[in-house]
Amino acid sequence: MSSNVYCVAEFKAKAGKEQELFEALMALEPWTYREDGCIQYTVTRQVHSEFATGGSEYDVILLEKFINKNAFEWHNSQSYIKSFFNKYVANPATSVVDNVNVRLFSDEI
Repeated sequence: MSSNVYCVAEFKAKAGKEQELFEALMALEPWTYREDGCIQYTVTRQVHSEFATGGSEYDVILLEKFINKNAFEWHNSQSYIKSFFNKYVANPATSVVDNVNVRLFSDEI
C-alpha cells in the first residue's frame, strides 16, 4: 500500500464547448507535471464500447495521481488551477462547464 491519492475529476461541457474544455485541461498538463508530488495527469474523453455500457453525463474526465493528499491539496492551491476553475467553471461569462464532480481516492485500507 502507498499514500498515493487518485483524483477523478468529471466534467460535463456546455453544448459545443467540449473541445475548448479539453484543450484548457490539456494546457494544465505541463504545469502539473512540474510539481514534485504529481505522478500522473491524464485528460480523457469517453469512448463507447459494447463492453462499457454505463452511461455518464460527463464527457471529459481528468485522472490524476499524487504522492499523497498533501500534494493533491497543494496542487489545488496553485494559481494556475485556481485560474482554470475561476475562468472555465465558476465565471458565468466564460464558463464552458455545465457540471463538475471531483472525487479523491486512496488505495489504503
